[in-house]
Amino acid sequence: MSLSHLAKLQITNFRNLLDVGLSLHNGMTVFHGDNGEGKTSLLEAIYYLSVGRSFKAENEREVVNQTVALNGGQCVIHGQAIKLEKEYQIVLLAQSYPKQRTDSSENSYLIKKQIRVNKVAKTASDLFGTISAVVFHVDDIRIIEGSPSVRRKFLDILISQSDREYLTSLRRYQKVLQQRNKLLKSIREKRANKSELVYWDNILIEDSYVISQMRQIALIELSQLLENHFNQLGSENRKIDINLKSTTVTNKSKEEFVKWMESELLNKFPIELKAGTSLVGPHRDDFKILVNGFDIGRLGSRGEKKILALALKMSEASFISDRREDNPIILLDDVLSELDENKRRCVLYMASSYGQSMITTTDLNLISSVSGINPLYAKVAQGKVYTQ
Repeated sequence: MSLSHLAKLQITNFRNLLDVGLSLHNGMTVFHGDNGEGKTSLLEAIYYLSVGRSFKAENEREVVNQTVALNGGQCVIHGQAIKLEKEYQIVLLAQSYPKQRTDSSENSYLIKKQIRVNKVAKTASDLFGTISAVVFHVDDIRIIEGSPSVRRKFLDILISQSDREYLTSLRRYQKVLQQRNKLLKSIREKRANKSELVYWDNILIEDSYVISQMRQIALIELSQLLENHFNQLGSENRKIDINLKSTTVTNKSKEEFVKWMESELLNKFPIELKAGTSLVGPHRDDFKILVNGFDIGRLGSRGEKKILALALKMSEASFISDRREDNPIILLDDVLSELDENKRRCVLYMASSYGQSMITTTDLNLISSVSGINPLYAKVAQGKVYTQ
């Protein structure tokens, strides 16, 4: 069993989950029901308690029940988490503020999010490390075949859940990057002087070093875990390599890195000035996953990409577990429907090994047919959850 788990969950006005209260056990729970009944929303709400954001929605406007939002109501996710025998009350509240309607702003409203841990106000960043979660959703295939920004987001969440230093550097870097880009545009428009970049460049370089080094180390660890999980899900022993593509260097000492990046920023300044944006730094990183030297993201079938994405998510769980010496909550959203029996068995055994796991499905036979798995079952229908 995991040292940390989510013991109780209360959800109010989150998508179609208007009033759901659950006691959760530190093992596997299967949420079953038809499509569109609220199964994915349930996992989405749990994930919110871990990182303060959705794995689907771009902003809070999408997750607050629209009828409630238009009338100035609240969306609340309240979780009671147990970690190392200590209790944590985690509350995410999204308050809706309807705006005065005009012909062009029908159904318009603002959302203000609040986060509290044990009644103390927190930011989304503060949630990282309180209770970790790893989710697999159908859209995660984009990590394999999508844009570099999707892979950077995956990598950032992966490392941030296990390393506070990385999260601190990343958040500061993102803020500095915004300020630097604004300053570049001001310099281009003759409203600022080039010398003003020095302050922001120094911070940018410092955090770039931390982010670049920690990403490189993480990808080395991740490649070993991914090879193991991918081969467990497949029928062959295949070699996995993860190659970091970066605008910075990762094999130098800090002193060498600082000198290199100072030179690179100086050389790229004319181009950055013209573009009005920063072109050097880890915000432009990407990584490629090669299987026996083969780029599945570019040339693989959809089935191969899905298995690789699933193996990557299981590797994320192992990565967090190894670094924190505690298991994350595993959230698997409709992962079994396209897998054969052997792969289903493997996925369920993997998920159950982490302690607390939650799986959604429309077909109970996909799980009940696998021996050695004894989950609790709960039916989800019309935004309600019925334990069995």
